[in-house]
Amino acid sequence: MVSAGRLLGWAALLPIAGRITSADVQASNVPGYAQETFLAGAKVERQYGMGPLPGVAMMAVLISRAGTCTVTVRYDTASFAVSDQLEKCVQLGFDEVVELGRPRRRPRSRATAAPRRTSGRPSRTAPRPADERETS
Repeated sequence: MVSAGRLLGWAALLPIAGRITSADVQASNVPGYAQETFLAGAKVERQYGMGPLPGVAMMAVLISRAGTCTVTVRYDTASFAVSDQLEKCVQLGFDEVVELGRPRRRPRSRATAAPRRTSGRPSRTAPRPADERETS
């Protein structure tokens, strides 16, 4: 296999490589078992991933297991000096994503709302036939 440096020439690649910015965050998704699992007879409730910091400021790992996802975030403390602020921002971001994933309830208008019941008897929306009407 021929390397890109040999094919294009290092003199052509170095200026391009110098313009590429490195990532500040890396993310990883690790699919787990879809069914419940047990370890020494105990049910595994959660599994947390501890990703490395391979030259980035933050590493986030999502692990899915039996319908539950966990996310672990590791970060370089020199890059995030105010860790409380980072934790609040990450939590607000997840709260927003969860809220967007919830089914929306449509407000019912007065015209389409079900008739209100005033007694324990079922309400009737259509008039009763003449033979069922009470006579006085």
